[in-house]
Amino acid sequence: MTKLYDTDFVILNKKTKEPIESLDVVYSSLSLAEFLNSGEYQVTPDGDYEFVSMTKLPEGLQNRYLKQLRKES
Repeated sequence: MTKLYDTDFVILNKKTKEPIESLDVVYSSLSLAEFLNSGEYQVTPDGDYEFVSMTKLPEGLQNRYLKQLRKES
């Protein structure tokens, strides 16, 4: 069974609460530091984006990710 983990993260637009990347892009907790150091997105308290754990996403968005994961497996 496909499931979401609290150690996996996505980047959301703070205003829209929608992912800024396609649904097949998920970051592990280990890749967060590398990504943040890249400076590709401004992920700061006053920035436009935020990392959100897959298990903390709204239910509708969790379902969209689960559907994508099932399609890929």
